[in-house]
Amino acid sequence: ETQSKIIEDLETQFKNLVIKLLSSEITFKDKNGKDYPKWEIEKLGNIATFRRGSFPQPYGLPKWYDQAEGFPFIQVFDVGENMRLKNKTKNKISQLATEQSVFAKKGTLILTIQGSIGRVAKTDFDAYIDRTLLIFQSFQRDINIDFFKYAIFLLFEVEKEKAPGGIIKTITKEVLTQFTVPVPSYDEQTKIAEVFTLMESKLEVEKKILSSYKYQKQHILSNLFI
Repeated sequence: ETQSKIIEDLETQFKNLVIKLLSSEITFKDKNGKDYPKWEIEKLGNIATFRRGSFPQPYGLPKWYDQAEGFPFIQVFDVGENMRLKNKTKNKISQLATEQSVFAKKGTLILTIQGSIGRVAKTDFDAYIDRTLLIFQSFQRDINIDFFKYAIFLLFEVEKEKAPGGIIKTITKEVLTQFTVPVPSYDEQTKIAEVFTLMESKLEVEKKILSSYKYQKQHILSNLFI
């Protein structure tokens, strides 16, 4: 319980830190001790080029899948609420299906736009992307992907607060292009991203400790009945 509380507190601190850093409530100085340039507020459509993934229809045909030797296929299910992908995708698709899907290389930013809308992650491996997700293909200016991932995360957290019941029921590419995000200089983006990465690493360590505790407890209990 204590370890779970540590993780819960860390997650709250992390979210508050994201809000403060991305609202420029907390700021950094450059290497000369001077303020970075003023942040710009830009529409997503002016910053990034993005498109939906794809998959041949209907979904259920066996010829589209190859769980043994197929290619990773990212769907909404595979994107966690922690801005990370699950270790492996629920489904792998066949060579035939890849011809009608969309490939994303490792390190690509993706966003869920159906079902659990607003989950964002950077891909940890090459994969094909389902039509229920959006793929950020390129940027019109210098963007640090790790910074931008959190900017998108916070954008949807705000949108959820506006939505009835805290749930975004639908989002279109056209609407998304009109959303705005803060854009600091690239150097400041990188500094902010480094802070986020440190916090992410700390959270992962604490979660591994919790998993270890649970395993040890289960092991002890099972040995009591041998």
